[in-house]
Amino acid sequence: MTNQKILAITDDERDYAIHLMEYLMSDTRMTMRIAVYTGADRLLSLTTPEVVSILVIAESEYTPEVAAAGYEKVLVLNETDRYLKGVHATSKYQPMDGIADEILHLLTSDEAESTPSVRHGGRLVRIGFCSPIPGCLQTSAALCLANLLSQKAPALVLNFEPLSGLSVLLSREFTGDLSELVYYSDCQKEKLSSHLSSILVKAGSADLVPPLQQVKDLSEIRGDQWLELLSALGEVTDYGYVVLDLTQMVQGLFEILDTCDLVVVMTKDGRPARAKLAEFNARLTRAGQENLLPKIRQVQVPDGQIEDPLSASSELSRLLSGEILPCLAEGGHG
Repeated sequence: MTNQKILAITDDERDYAIHLMEYLMSDTRMTMRIAVYTGADRLLSLTTPEVVSILVIAESEYTPEVAAAGYEKVLVLNETDRYLKGVHATSKYQPMDGIADEILHLLTSDEAESTPSVRHGGRLVRIGFCSPIPGCLQTSAALCLANLLSQKAPALVLNFEPLSGLSVLLSREFTGDLSELVYYSDCQKEKLSSHLSSILVKAGSADLVPPLQQVKDLSEIRGDQWLELLSALGEVTDYGYVVLDLTQMVQGLFEILDTCDLVVVMTKDGRPARAKLAEFNARLTRAGQENLLPKIRQVQVPDGQIEDPLSASSELSRLLSGEILPCLAEGGHG
């Protein structure tokens, strides 16, 4: 009798489970024994977490009992658009090679996480986008600027808006979000770099951390936790720039902006926009944050609709190249 741990596939769709097992057995990268269980009840009654190296389980079978059983590594195969917080997940209906890649990533993650990454480059430059004016293309501008900056050094975008529309804009399914990085920064900093790599999404030539999936997460994460995360990213990654796509609802907003090298405020023409901007500046003064005012650069959104914010030939790209890149260069950050 062998003591080798197994890869456990659990799905009540028996044909699918068998097909996945056969595909994985044909993959030369898979060296462990594979077992199929046709339901959560059979999994729990016929095996124990101690003998399972990784559990690959259909979303419909990922019951509270399975979640509480203590499996070391779990990959949930999503069957719906439901977001499962705190667990690795991937689409059940993607090509089998994609699932195999996800499994191998999880199986080798301990090795990658055992040695924390150490920053080898210069200081991480922070650019904060924060506008009190809705509908002024802030997210598009943040993505656009990150792509421009990535031509000089690797650039990372953090989006703080729960309803950002980015999964649709980028035609990507997100498997994690920004709140997970806050957890690793707080509790397991040595694993922050590897977890960041596992959830990153490409947005043109820049990297994007998927935004928060739950509105309540935004209200529960404290300002000091955001600051700790930003500090940790500066320690364990080699990004040259981090672009923060902030909202007015972020706790510790002014403290975060205070740590930025440059603050970009997207504006519109018209009296209502000017009134909101004046109120925003007055709020800074009341909060004793007048020192932020010299860092702020206002950019008025271009006329017309921006179809592709990642295009280097867009009007938005030309605008940011002319108004923001020189400011960074003057500050020694370009």
